[in-house]
Amino acid sequence: NFYMKPQPKSWTKVASIFVFLSIFSIPLQAQTFVRSNATGANNGTSWADAYTNLNIALSNTLSGQIWIAAGTYRPVTCNPCSDVQRQIYFEILPDVQLYGGFAGTETALSQRDYENNLTILSGDIGVANDSTDNSYKIVYTRNSTTNTIIDGFIIEEGNADGSFGFSSGGGIFIDANTSATGDLQVRNCTIRNNYAGGGGGVAIDCVLGGTSDALFRNCLFEGN
Repeated sequence: NFYMKPQPKSWTKVASIFVFLSIFSIPLQAQTFVRSNATGANNGTSWADAYTNLNIALSNTLSGQIWIAAGTYRPVTCNPCSDVQRQIYFEILPDVQLYGGFAGTETALSQRDYENNLTILSGDIGVANDSTDNSYKIVYTRNSTTNTIIDGFIIEEGNADGSFGFSSGGGIFIDANTSATGDLQVRNCTIRNNYAGGGGGVAIDCVLGGTSDALFRNCLFEGN
């Protein structure tokens, strides 16, 4: 049973007004938009004003959905590429959901077509088609949860041929090291043509008490 002591009418009115105002003061969660050829304000608030750089969008988005239009996105571009530049990747924070496959006009997630609007996360950051200067890893997550989502991408051309820390997870590296979690959800993705000393397509690090319940659904692994 649940008992609530009756309140005077005046207090009831105040409480009702407070609840009403509180409900309408909650900000609506908006998507962050990324489109490589956008020409607007470059602040991610709409398709017209979308970020053109995915890593900037990721740095400025602590939670919520990021909608990404068709195109090829690289963690950095360089020629020649230094070892430091090869260490740069796309870091997905625990409460961020990445969705690819948009044409750049949609208003609902259900309108996207990831099979025809190819959205590529590429590690080919230097000389084209020369893997020796590619990113060590393309996507990195740390402490990911089931609320961390990557959906509708091609992830390709990572080359984890570096020293310790950069020799595994050429495509995706899920870091659950030291009692962290790795519960990332990867859906509707193609993970292809990635190389590593361990886990060319995906590596999951659960050393020192880490745990992972990573989910891969409707994904193609090819040529890793």
